[in-house]
Amino acid sequence: MSESLVPNIELKKYHDKEKELKRLREMNCVMATENEKLREEVKKWVQQAVNTQRDLDEAKRKLLELEKENDSLNTEAIQVRKKNKRLLRNIANLHEEIEAKKTAIEIEVLQHSIKEYKSQLIEAKSKNRFLQKVVNNSESQLLICHKARKVVTDDYAQLIENIKNVDRFHDMEGRVQDIEA
Repeated sequence: MSESLVPNIELKKYHDKEKELKRLREMNCVMATENEKLREEVKKWVQQAVNTQRDLDEAKRKLLELEKENDSLNTEAIQVRKKNKRLLRNIANLHEEIEAKKTAIEIEVLQHSIKEYKSQLIEAKSKNRFLQKVVNNSESQLLICHKARKVVTDDYAQLIENIKNVDRFHDMEGRVQDIEA
């Protein structure tokens, strides 16, 4: 029974990973949007920069911060993409494992069925051999009965013939005695 739960557990893990992948994709989209907003903000700052050195330095500093943040977001987006690829590979591997386990279970079921069929076949062969012996014994007994019947019939016919001969003899003996008397 625990084998049948394994595919369900694997399937749940697969669904959980799919949810995580979806969440990461949504996060990636949000980051891309934020990245675009940051670029727009950088443009605004550059446009609003004044000619004074202090304002220019402030604009440069803000630009550097935004670029660092942009780089950080880009790095994070790259990591998210790598993680997404890894998750997709894991999902593919899970699919392969689940299919392999299903196939293994089907093979086990088939092997069990084959064993049962072989057992039934052996039992049927054994019964067939027994019945063949019974038939052979019956045929032998029938042959013996036929031979015994023939012997008895032949003996009976010979006995009847002997009785007839004895009766004839008695008839002849009676006639001989009648003739002598």
